[in-house]
Amino acid sequence: MVVSVTALAVLARSRVRHSDTWAEIDFIETHAPKYGRPPETIEEHRALHLKGGPL
Repeated sequence: MVVSVTALAVLARSRVRHSDTWAEIDFIETHAPKYGRPPETIEEHRALHLKGGPL
């Protein structure tokens, strides 16, 4: 139980201290094309570019 609480505290602190980085990660997870299909929207192109994948 102590390990779980510690892990959650570290995650919460990381999200607060590095909110800009976490926002970028969340954007990529939300908008990246799934299942190997090519990007179809501007958001998918941007997410793929941020992720470092092929354009």
